[in-house]
Amino acid sequence: MSQNFLVSQQELADNFNVNRTTVRAWTKNGLPYIPGDQGKSHQYHPGITMWWRVGTMRAEKMYLPDLTAAQRIALAREYGEVDESHNVDAFVCYLAKVGIDENEARSAFIFAQGIVAGRGSAVSTVQKSRMDVTHTEPQQGA
Repeated sequence: MSQNFLVSQQELADNFNVNRTTVRAWTKNGLPYIPGDQGKSHQYHPGITMWWRVGTMRAEKMYLPDLTAAQRIALAREYGEVDESHNVDAFVCYLAKVGIDENEARSAFIFAQGIVAGRGSAVSTVQKSRMDVTHTEPQQGA
């Protein structure tokens, strides 16, 4: 794997304007990383970290606290409409940069598409119901 995209814990903290304690907390909460050799810092991918953070916040708002890192990233990217072609293979390659295996990445991709599709369906049903109510004329007294 190319090391060009990976940064140390301190560099990641600097990039996100947080301290290393925050990065360690994110790591404990599931932020993907490449383990460092003994005595060396873990390596992080800033782009994946950003999507993980966005996905984590989105999951909290949707009351989905137990998502995997891959599911959080997929959810953020799906809502962000990053990949208009919704290419699962590109997503799998993207997550492979931090060691997330192909099956987990594919599963997360499909999960996120289902969440977004389900939410879209629910929203349009509610909107249709509201329109039906506002367009229904009251009946004249009998």
